[in-house]
Amino acid sequence: MPENKNYIIIAKILFAVIFLITLAGCEENEKSKVNTDTIRKENSAPLINQTLFQGMSSGIETLTECSTNKKFIISPDGENQELGKAMAFFSEKKPNQPFYVEVEGFSSVRERTAGKGFDTILVITKFLKLDMARECE
Repeated sequence: MPENKNYIIIAKILFAVIFLITLAGCEENEKSKVNTDTIRKENSAPLINQTLFQGMSSGIETLTECSTNKKFIISPDGENQELGKAMAFFSEKKPNQPFYVEVEGFSSVRERTAGKGFDTILVITKFLKLDMARECE
């Protein structure tokens, strides 16, 4: 009979230890979750190597970078709303005139829809500036 009491005591202690470990683990996960949410709110931009692009554009479709004269197709998947609004406003005043544009984003490639090969695209993450009077230097 004393052996059964020892097993019961050991089982109770083991249960208490497992319960405390589980409880401590849950609290740690809650702390981690809060920290992760805070970081995401503070840094809402994607964690991708973003670059400042300065170039000329006459529409929402392409941008020719000033420093390299490289032509990028502007991806529709980016944050293009502000750029589109600014271009629509200024194009009413001076239609078909290229505009100086500054945006943050990253370049990527995508397969061409017609034919073989790839196109270099610009995914805009932040619209910074549009200037009708300025040109590439």
